[in-house]
Amino acid sequence: MDEGVGSKGKKMVLRLKPGEELVECLLKAYEENGFKNAIITGCIGSLKKIAYKFAIKDKTKPLGFRYCDNIQEEGIIEFIGAQGNICRDTEGKLLYHIHAVFVDDTGKVKGGHLIDRSNEVLATMEICLEEIEDIVMIRVMDDMIKAPVLTFFKP
Repeated sequence: MDEGVGSKGKKMVLRLKPGEELVECLLKAYEENGFKNAIITGCIGSLKKIAYKFAIKDKTKPLGFRYCDNIQEEGIIEFIGAQGNICRDTEGKLLYHIHAVFVDDTGKVKGGHLIDRSNEVLATMEICLEEIEDIVMIRVMDDMIKAPVLTFFKP
């Protein structure tokens, strides 16, 4: 187990408007407001486009799973919620990791990792972001799972 203990820093609430792209606006607000790292504590609203992927069984992989091909959907999407974090990798590139739950226009509940920048707001999107101070959060490549994982250290 890895852990990072910090204190609450600044908080931000965003309201996205119709046609705006969720990930793009979130990262822009993060940078413009000088966040060093952050957690997404709440995210609700509606989308007319969503891009996501989720884990599926694959016994040929070391951990027994892989991610499905990217899925893109359009329609009336009720965005029930999302949580995640925003930080940088070892080279300073801004990264996000967001898990979302949503309902399509047939009432089917779906979820997974938000991907790409194809998540267009339908009516509104309300997001709460909170900075964690006194720690540095970065994503470092994990050789076992072949993905960048969250790592912490004191500044």
